[in-house]
Amino acid sequence: MQGASAFQKLLDEQRDQDIKVFVIWEPVLPTDLASPSTRTLARISDAKASQYWDKERLISRSLGETDNNSIVWDYVAVHQPGKLWDKAPPEPMYSSVPVVEVIDETREAIQKALQESRKIISEVMVRMNCCAVEESTSPNDSVVERSEPSHKVESESSIPACGNCLRQGRAVSCKTVMLMLNPDLLDQAMTGKFSFCSARDCPVVYFEDEGNRCFTVDDLRTRVGLKAKEDPIPLCYCFGFDESHLRDEISRTGETRIPEKISRLIREGLCACDTRNPSSLCCLGEVNNTAKRLFSQRSESA
Repeated sequence: MQGASAFQKLLDEQRDQDIKVFVIWEPVLPTDLASPSTRTLARISDAKASQYWDKERLISRSLGETDNNSIVWDYVAVHQPGKLWDKAPPEPMYSSVPVVEVIDETREAIQKALQESRKIISEVMVRMNCCAVEESTSPNDSVVERSEPSHKVESESSIPACGNCLRQGRAVSCKTVMLMLNPDLLDQAMTGKFSFCSARDCPVVYFEDEGNRCFTVDDLRTRVGLKAKEDPIPLCYCFGFDESHLRDEISRTGETRIPEKISRLIREGLCACDTRNPSSLCCLGEVNNTAKRLFSQRSESA
C-alpha cells in the first residue's frame, strides 16, 4: 500500500509527461482473497495508470516466479519507449524492489526514458523533413533548411496548444471529433488535425493543430464531464456512470464498487472509450480520481 501511495506522488510530478503506467495487483499474502477494493485502487488515481487484478500471478511467473518464495511483488520496472511485450517481457532499463524505497531511482529512470523518447521523435521528424533539404538550390539555403526543422522538433512549442488557455493538447482522431460534434458543424471538421484541450476551466474542447478552428462545449452533442460544473457530470461514457452515481453510492454504503464494475467490463473488451469519450482516453482514470476526491470530501465533513 505504501508503495502505491508513493508511486502516485511520483505520477503527480509527471502530469504533463507522455508516459503509460500499468499497475498489477496480485494475491501474495494469505489475506489477499479478492481483487483490490475501490479505496485501494484510488491510491493510484492518475489517468495515465491502468490497473489490473492478476489472480493467477501470470505476470509474476513470466518474471521468474517458480514457487511461493520467488513471487515477484512490490516491484517496479521502467521500459524504454517502443518496447513490446511478446512471448516474454522485454528487458527493462530499470527495475527494483521495494517500490517505496526506490522512488528516486525510478524517477531518474523515467526521465531518462522520456529523453530517449523525445530523441527518437526528433530523429524521425528530421528524416521526414529531409526532402526540404534536397529541394534547396544553393549550399547556404541547404544549411538554413537543414537546421530549421531540427530546431522546431526539439522545441516544446511545437506541441499544439489551445489558443484560448495555452495548455498543450492531446491529439484525437477525426472520427472522435466527428462523433462528438453537433450535426451542423460536421463539415467544419472534415479537414485538418485536432487536439483535445483538457483544461477544466477552458470552454474549448477541440482545437485545430495548424489553424484557427476550435469547438467549445456548446458545439458538442456530448456533455464533457471534465469541463462540467454541475450534474450531470459524465465520468464513464461507455456504460453511463456519472459523478452522482458515485456520490450516491458512497453516501449510502461508505464505498463504491462502480470502478470495479467498469474494470470488469473493460477486461471483457466491452468498452469503446476511443470513440465514446471526448478525450478518446480510458474513462477509468477519471472515475478513480473522482472516487478519491469524494472519499476525501466525505472524510473532511465527518
